[in-house]
Amino acid sequence: MLTLPHLVRHTQPLPLWGREALLAWTARAAHDPGHANLMAHAGWRSAQLALALHPHAQRIWVACGTGHNGQDGWYAAHHLAKWGRQVTVTALGPAPAGLDLTQVEMGSEAPSHWELGIDALFGLGLNRPLTPEHPAFDLLRVMHGSPTPILHLDLPSGLCPSTGTWLGPPVRPAAGPRATLALLGLSLGLWTHQGRDFAGRVWLSALDSSNLAPQPDATLLGEPAPRQRPHHSHKGAFGRVWVLGGGAGMRGAAALAARSALTHGAGLVLWHDPTGHTPDDMPWACAAIQTRQQPPDTWGAHEVAVVGCGAGQVDARIWSSVWANAPQLVLDADALNALAQDPALVEVVQKRQSHPMQTVMTPHPLEAARLLGVSTEVIQRDRPQAAAQLALRFGCTVVLKGSGTVLSNPSGSLSVNPTGNARLATAGSGDVLAGYVGALLAQGLSSDEAAQEAVFAMGQMAETADTGTVLTADQQARGEAGSLTR
Repeated sequence: MLTLPHLVRHTQPLPLWGREALLAWTARAAHDPGHANLMAHAGWRSAQLALALHPHAQRIWVACGTGHNGQDGWYAAHHLAKWGRQVTVTALGPAPAGLDLTQVEMGSEAPSHWELGIDALFGLGLNRPLTPEHPAFDLLRVMHGSPTPILHLDLPSGLCPSTGTWLGPPVRPAAGPRATLALLGLSLGLWTHQGRDFAGRVWLSALDSSNLAPQPDATLLGEPAPRQRPHHSHKGAFGRVWVLGGGAGMRGAAALAARSALTHGAGLVLWHDPTGHTPDDMPWACAAIQTRQQPPDTWGAHEVAVVGCGAGQVDARIWSSVWANAPQLVLDADALNALAQDPALVEVVQKRQSHPMQTVMTPHPLEAARLLGVSTEVIQRDRPQAAAQLALRFGCTVVLKGSGTVLSNPSGSLSVNPTGNARLATAGSGDVLAGYVGALLAQGLSSDEAAQEAVFAMGQMAETADTGTVLTADQQARGEAGSLTR
């Protein structure tokens, strides 16, 4: 059964696959008797979406590679020419046998003038960097460098399907309107690292072949279900969040985390400076946030320690006591740096999962690199693998921040957040996220649930906020831009 192309929205979780799984699925579908003419159907749907998105485009350039993706492009060119468009095909391989291409113009390079491009060069087929000697190198450079609209089939050619790493020529992404039509299933690489910049809006059109689909490699997060706060509630029902950080000269980081925890539902928020300075004031935070000279000796079941926001250098013995005993723990910033330097602290964190105690760490790529002893480039080259390695090593839920935040847990489960934009690329956003996760843990969510809801909600806030190019961290923490507090 054919499904018409539809824009991927984030109302519910969706499965994601890496390159190997999608290639295996494509091969099964191509040889299944119930799915004859797979490429013909894919080409027809591609041509249909191309004209639906750009109905006034008359001159269309289709770049076709040598594999299945290129065959999809040939069929799309056939339909577009039949429907009256002036179509030029630049091909690296032969056309499908028996396909009527009498109305299609053949070219050895990009046409001098085109109003819509269809990228069918590699799709899922590229898994290593493209060299200048490759015949597709210049075609991709011209296509991606043009402000003319582009429709990518399966995946932007040059993007790694599994990691979202750009493997093509050095170009800036999204010079003009971009869209991607995923056929069969969604690539993981569309949603993380450089994938979102190159892919543009993502559409999905699949054959009814779910019985042939391999096990997904990850999940694209959907919008969390609303949670109601009972009318007869009191502050004790929503837990306590301790923010341990904000040493001298870094009060703002703790203030952001504390205010975020309060804004997003924690019943009570307390602040302690673990560097030994006397708490004096919390800049702009609010009077409802209390200060304490010491963290508690004993922890209640619904208490959370959010550790590291602006903490600076702290005696490892203080960290060790809190990390070993807090029922719920969020590690960020300086706490992660301390963890990367002290094997004894690593052992403390690892032991938490056997109690069990809930732990969430929220590294950005540089912090993740320190924790794994590699470069930031290595982390970004395969963000899903890095998140999985961190979760397995430390026995906790990991939130690897960045474009397409990747989440993992010790069981190997991977998910990718589809919301957010560059408005969140500003100092303090990580502190706000740490406080947000802490608030949700205090309200009884599991570590996975708290992490997923917080990253989705913050990303959605950035997408819907009526503000400028940056959503400042104080706006995020105060909820002024409209949060998803439940």
